[in-house]
Amino acid sequence: MRDIDFIKVGSLKMIFSITITLTLVLQVCFLSFSWEVALGEGPSPDPLDVDPTTLQEIINKVTEQDVEKYITDLQNFGTRYFRTTQCNLSAQYIYDEFSNYSALSVESDYFWYDGVLVRNIIATLPGLNETNPKIYVIGGHYDSATLSDPLNNAPGADDDASGTAVALEAAKILSQYRFDATIIFATWTAEEAGLVGSARWAQNAVDNNMDIDAYLNFDMIGYDPDNKMGLDIGYNSESIWIADEMETINTDYSIGLNITTRPGGVRSDHASFWAQGYHAVECIESEFNTDNYHTINDTVDKLNMEFDKKVTQLGIATLAKLAGLLTPGVGAIYLDSTAYQPVDTVEIKLYDTDLNSNPGLTEQAIVEISSDTETSPEPVLLTETGSNTSVFMGTINVDTGIPASDGILQVSEGDIITAVYNDVDPAGTRTDKAEIDGIPPVISNVVATPDVTSAIITWTTDEPSDSRVYFGISSTLFLEVYDSKMVTSHSIELTGLEPSLLYYYDVESKDVAGNIRRDDNSSVHYNFKTLLGFSISANGGYVGYVKESQPTLNYFDGPDILVGHGAQGIYHGAAQFNVSWFPKDATITYATVQFYGSRWHYTGSGGSWYLRLLNSSVDLDWQSLGYTDIHNAQAEDTISPTMQDGDLKRKQWNTFTFASGQYEALKNRILNQTISFRLDGPQSGYYLFIWDTGNGDESYGPEYAPRITIRYDTVGDTDGPVLADLQVTPSPTYGVIEVNLSAVISDAGYGGSNITEARYYDPIQKSWIKMDPKDGSFDSSTENLEKTIDIYSWPDGTYEIFIRGLDEAGNWGSPVSVVLEKKQTFDLQLQYGWNLISIALIPSDTSLLKVLESIVDDYDIVQYYSASDFADHWKHNQVSKPSHLNDLGFLDSTMGFWVHITNPSGALLQCSGSPFTEDQMVTLHRGWNLVGYPSTGNMNRTEGLNILTFPDNVNAIWTYDASSQRWESMGPDDDFEVGKGYYVHSKDDVIWEVPL
Repeated sequence: MRDIDFIKVGSLKMIFSITITLTLVLQVCFLSFSWEVALGEGPSPDPLDVDPTTLQEIINKVTEQDVEKYITDLQNFGTRYFRTTQCNLSAQYIYDEFSNYSALSVESDYFWYDGVLVRNIIATLPGLNETNPKIYVIGGHYDSATLSDPLNNAPGADDDASGTAVALEAAKILSQYRFDATIIFATWTAEEAGLVGSARWAQNAVDNNMDIDAYLNFDMIGYDPDNKMGLDIGYNSESIWIADEMETINTDYSIGLNITTRPGGVRSDHASFWAQGYHAVECIESEFNTDNYHTINDTVDKLNMEFDKKVTQLGIATLAKLAGLLTPGVGAIYLDSTAYQPVDTVEIKLYDTDLNSNPGLTEQAIVEISSDTETSPEPVLLTETGSNTSVFMGTINVDTGIPASDGILQVSEGDIITAVYNDVDPAGTRTDKAEIDGIPPVISNVVATPDVTSAIITWTTDEPSDSRVYFGISSTLFLEVYDSKMVTSHSIELTGLEPSLLYYYDVESKDVAGNIRRDDNSSVHYNFKTLLGFSISANGGYVGYVKESQPTLNYFDGPDILVGHGAQGIYHGAAQFNVSWFPKDATITYATVQFYGSRWHYTGSGGSWYLRLLNSSVDLDWQSLGYTDIHNAQAEDTISPTMQDGDLKRKQWNTFTFASGQYEALKNRILNQTISFRLDGPQSGYYLFIWDTGNGDESYGPEYAPRITIRYDTVGDTDGPVLADLQVTPSPTYGVIEVNLSAVISDAGYGGSNITEARYYDPIQKSWIKMDPKDGSFDSSTENLEKTIDIYSWPDGTYEIFIRGLDEAGNWGSPVSVVLEKKQTFDLQLQYGWNLISIALIPSDTSLLKVLESIVDDYDIVQYYSASDFADHWKHNQVSKPSHLNDLGFLDSTMGFWVHITNPSGALLQCSGSPFTEDQMVTLHRGWNLVGYPSTGNMNRTEGLNILTFPDNVNAIWTYDASSQRWESMGPDDDFEVGKGYYVHSKDDVIWEVPL
């Protein structure tokens, strides 16, 4: 638990509709669901009706013994403070518990926080209805803390092993059932450090368009010394429907809790979901565990296990109902889409436990499917996905033509197809429907709205579809931006563009059925030109906030800009920009300052926010200024508009625009090369909004740092510089690490201004990067440019590299390109006799003969020790034997292997393939393993083992030096070497994540 408050503002809306018809033996129930998250626009729709007998069965499966065991096991790690080894061990315990249930997909969500590698543990139970995008999440945080001794003693039984136990028990029980929607069981790390794990995951959920309809958070739900059974459920205005549903379940199923629902604070992980616009509630004991909170006395013996069990029952029952619990024995049939093309494949899924008559066999079932064109149904054979899953799947092709009983469903444009399952017990007809749609979306109203370094591309379609823009500075269109949301009004922002440069683009949309329309403007491409000017972000250490309670300090290195008034008084945002790029003789035509909205800390029904341009007296010592300095600094101008709380935008840019009458003062300030701003908010009450700095582990990234954009017109010299003698050497490349890019750039004869900047386009980073003049400074109208480019990790291919430059008058020249051909090889000198080696790249073809083709006449035997094959560890490939007598046929980069060289002069092994672009995973089994070292460079034992430790995980490492014919034991100061093979003795089955 953490003593901070967040309240969610804003909305996230995603709409999806599906109609299901179910005919039951005693009643016919027509359910029409509009799957909608409309935050700020009303409650979520009523959840699916579920069978009360099945739901009661689930409730009854929760036991005090299970809950107490989970809490006790977690407590017994001693501490789960996020910086400790014990915390990581407790994470592995949770991972292993989730992994006991085959229906779940389990993930360790690793990330770095404050110099420590930490992880959320996430388990997913996929919903059976692929057309239902809703996701329901239940969780708590597994880390713990004490004020006195967190590194050694933080048992955290109530805070929050009790909440983690809810997720573990929910996974154990609900994995035995099936649901319409997807369920995620989540346990968060570093909550005690500031909701870190959940905040990161919720942000990723938004970035990946995850449609989370509800998150149920459990934090401290075990303390009830007087047996009052009191539970508080905290909600925000958009999430009250979840609290209402929990109250209803508590009453209808006689769980026996005394529930109080209330507007929630934000002392736990539900706040991370509110901050992203998701529905969430907080469940916490009514009688707060004050005496033991964050102390070494927070142990399981202080908890009321009956109360804990009841809260767990409530959470699991609510989750089951919201996610659409399917009744075992009552068939449920699903099509995998709501629309198909006229020539397509339809996947059908059926769930019915009655059909699983023999759990030891994979069984089959028959369903029927018809269309408006072929009204006589085609039978479809479905096969169980496993011997005991009760889930049956099959496919049928649809096609146009004359109806016939031929195993193909004949359809026409606009048909409705209907899949039918005739359930015997309980008797009834289960159906699902979809539409035949073979017409791609119609694209219209394509418009580009460019700015200096960005552009917004908009268009409309006549049906919901996704959005994709292909673009580039040549007709190749080598860049693209994609948004998967299905909409009819499309908007894609292109960022990281160059000023005053012509771009070409196409737009593309794909509908639900998969029909694609690409609009390339009749093959000539659309185009726009970015505006003349510059757009720069505030650098780290120059942007953040100051607060009244600490008058001499500033917070210029963190992820947040807090502005307004809170528990510690007034907060000011502060940002300084380096504007030395502005040409001295240019005329300003437009200027804005933008801050990217993050979330609310406190919100109310009033308050105003202002952006002030500060007097230049604060520019020089900016990084050392505190609250008193910035609060008292003289403001030269206020930049429009004055924003009210309803104007502040989350996950969007909040824009302040200079009036034309302010341009002269702005230019005078720009000539000082720095410009400083203060962002003011309410100075009383509880109104505190947060913007992003672009810094730190919790940031959105550099592109969301505050930015100033200034457009201008040039006077006098209006031509940009030109390029000549553009070269890249060597080209083509064969295994080199770097190349040299050079050119001559000149404005002589084109205006005569000095060159002030040059950039090249990096095709891998997909961004423009500065080039340096050969003599070290831009001080003339003609400059020799050079840049050394590291291409070691570039995939093989042909790349077009563009260069352009800027003159002192503010004119950009047209880009000129040169072609670079990259080929990657790895050379390894082998000695006469036995060599223990590995492949230091990813072979394009892993067959042994292909990998070793450069030494095909120089070896006679290759051997590999397979730790996973207990029946026959050693695998061989002997040249003199027929191929069917050899059992080693491939070699990959994770394998160490022996090769026997017969050439007395040795041999040069040349391998081609792709370099590693991410850490490689090598499986280590208990005992000895013969493995490769798939990395891009040498590193010592500790660095190379990464998160594994010596001797806790690995207790011996040996390699063989073919030059000296000696075995070598690896010590702590010895390096793993690229191209060598290693014998590694592992104490357990683990994954070695070999770092790049």
